[in-house]
Amino acid sequence: MEIRTYEREKLYKEVWAEPMTTVAKRYGISDVALRKQCKKLEMPLPGNGHWAKVKAGQKIKIPPLLKSKGPDKIVTQSSVRESSGSTALKRSEMLLFLTENQRQVVKEYCSLVAVPAELTHPHGLIKDTIQYLRSRKESTKPPVNRVVYFSVSDEQKERVYRIYSTLFMALENFGYSIEIRYPKAKYYLNYEPRVFDNVTYICMGQDGVSISIKEKKQRVEHQPTKEELEKEKRYSYGQIPRYDLLKTGKLHIDINEHYFNRKHWHDSDIRKIEDQIGNIIIWVMDAIYVVKTSREQHEAEEILRTEAEQRLRHLQELRKAELEQVGMLERAAVDWGKAQKIREFANSAESKISEIENKEKRMKITNWLKWARAKADWLDPLIEEEDDLLGKSQHIFDLIEYED
Repeated sequence: MEIRTYEREKLYKEVWAEPMTTVAKRYGISDVALRKQCKKLEMPLPGNGHWAKVKAGQKIKIPPLLKSKGPDKIVTQSSVRESSGSTALKRSEMLLFLTENQRQVVKEYCSLVAVPAELTHPHGLIKDTIQYLRSRKESTKPPVNRVVYFSVSDEQKERVYRIYSTLFMALENFGYSIEIRYPKAKYYLNYEPRVFDNVTYICMGQDGVSISIKEKKQRVEHQPTKEELEKEKRYSYGQIPRYDLLKTGKLHIDINEHYFNRKHWHDSDIRKIEDQIGNIIIWVMDAIYVVKTSREQHEAEEILRTEAEQRLRHLQELRKAELEQVGMLERAAVDWGKAQKIREFANSAESKISEIENKEKRMKITNWLKWARAKADWLDPLIEEEDDLLGKSQHIFDLIEYED
């Protein structure tokens, strides 16, 4: 007998320190089962995208563990230890995205729902499908996007109608919608809908899963006909198949969603699909929630990726602006150094004027030094000076960016 103990405070610290799947492995149960125990203990849990935000380096405020009127500890026992890597869900672990009352309503409904022995009030899509397949005139056929496609023998069609009709009505009763889509349309230009390309989806808002019903086939050894033997003898390309695929009359229904762990149900010697319709309804609902959760996680990760790219671009822009400011500083320092050298040169040259005997020459040098000092002032970034030919100089403080 396996005994597990879930202590409220200890478990709270664990699920906020590591992902739920990691913690669940230590307890030897699935993450869904562990989440159920956490809810019984009235604990706040990380939301969708939490660990992606942590990985991205974001600071996230962890909600405190408030006092609860519920238990501080839960002890369970199991005769068989669940595999930590198992993805199987118990019926009690499903529909956890609903409230307790909502789960009870769904389970009670699904325990009573039954596939009728005769199809008297078919779902609208099934009614149109029947009319489409029976109509000989195109004018009397419903649109192709109203036809549910399935691959079964004629003897099993009526069963499929009843199963689909029951399933559709039950799910619509809980707010789900039934859609016919053509996934192959995106691969073809000017695509015209074809019935055998139709895929049936059960949706809730923008999330959904596709379902299909097929008839199991059995491979049997092919018995060559007289015509096939003659054709093979007459023509070199004649080839007789080794096997035939015969339909068995046994149906199986699939949820075609790779995120989900339960894939199909089938007829067995003791139970038919009709007897499993309640379970199928619940699994479809849970599968759509898995798809929704996965989408939201991907969207959260995409938001984090976009935000990281925006931060990187902003940092690059800041670096570029900073380098431009540094370049401007360097140019200003160089210009200031040039102005200082010109002034020093002018001062040194002026000290030599008294040694020049030619009065006219001294006057020319004096005027030239005056011109040189004016050019030094124009060149000096700390002085705002205007030249007749060169225009107004740029003052260093006019170039510095600042906020009002």
